[in-house]
Amino acid sequence: MSLFETVYMGVRLHDINAQPNVFSRDFFATWKKPPGDFALDLYVLYLAVKSGLKIKRFDVLFSERVHGESHWNNGSLAAKWKFIKRTLDFSIKLKREGVR
Repeated sequence: MSLFETVYMGVRLHDINAQPNVFSRDFFATWKKPPGDFALDLYVLYLAVKSGLKIKRFDVLFSERVHGESHWNNGSLAAKWKFIKRTLDFSIKLKREGVR
């Protein structure tokens, strides 16, 4: 995903859905129609990079999942394809319409 988005969007994007990101309230106020699903990570990272924000990464330790199981990463090829297609569709929309 990182390689595809970097090439397609024309800006370096990595660890798109990896670690949590924290941004200022001022940056949050610049968002226009953010997506309400996992595409939010791509939207925010792309906007931050395009805005010239410095991004600092730090390790976060995640404990084992306590309840339930993933609904998209359950081994089903159809579920994975649905997630990939939804992300690709959003990438096309984001590049076409921009973020500001």
